[in-house]
Amino acid sequence: MNRTRVASAVLIGVSFLSLAACGSDETPTPAAPAPAATTAAAAAAPSDEAICTELDKVAKAMSKDLVAMLAAGEPKPAEAKKVLTDVVAGLTKAAGSSDTEVGAATKELIARSSAAAAAADPMTAIEQDAQWEKAGTDINAACQKAGVTIKF
Repeated sequence: MNRTRVASAVLIGVSFLSLAACGSDETPTPAAPAPAATTAAAAAAPSDEAICTELDKVAKAMSKDLVAMLAAGEPKPAEAKKVLTDVVAGLTKAAGSSDTEVGAATKELIARSSAAAAAADPMTAIEQDAQWEKAGTDINAACQKAGVTIKF
């Protein structure tokens, strides 16, 4: 077993473990009903707070999946692909049609995660993509501006 590979997998897993501990302590407030004149496009774009709340759920689910995957030993490409595919689905659902800073940062992580999931070895693809981690950092910063603290 390659020591660098195991160390990278462990570091990625540990970073995702912190996701569960860094969720927002704020309780989301229920949204007021939309006025009857609201267009479908406006209704389709969720608020940044709503996106970030959903991103926090995606991050926690991803953390749980990665911990389980790493606990079983060296990650298998098929398992990593499934985790990333689930993440992409969650991120896509959370971002909706948002074109805000949060939406843009989420869409960048969707692109990076999709590319990694399509690779023969997704874990190596993530390790070799310096922009993947930056995309997560950008989401954290954008959500912080929206008043929701998450750690992706």
